[in-house]
Amino acid sequence: MKHFQSPAAFAQHLARLAAAGPAVTHHAAEREAEIVEERAKAEIGHYQRAAGPFKAWAPLTEATEAAKARAGYPQHAPLLATGALYGSIGHETDGGEA
Repeated sequence: MKHFQSPAAFAQHLARLAAAGPAVTHHAAEREAEIVEERAKAEIGHYQRAAGPFKAWAPLTEATEAAKARAGYPQHAPLLATGALYGSIGHETDGGEA
């Protein structure tokens, strides 16, 4: 625990913390946004498992898999074809919001 020599020293410490608060909040929001972006990108090409009220994804139909194969896209990889979706995922932060 930090000890202060006087109430004035404690007040100065609180003022420094208050001044650093917005930068710390922005840094935390930026890092969390990066994590969400990384995880979203990592899910492309994988079937979604059941989660809460959401059912697991059904496999792609044979017709869809055949069309993907003809186009040279990876098979058994939902949402993965040209890479455009992957490239469209990003993040923005503004202060403590992401």
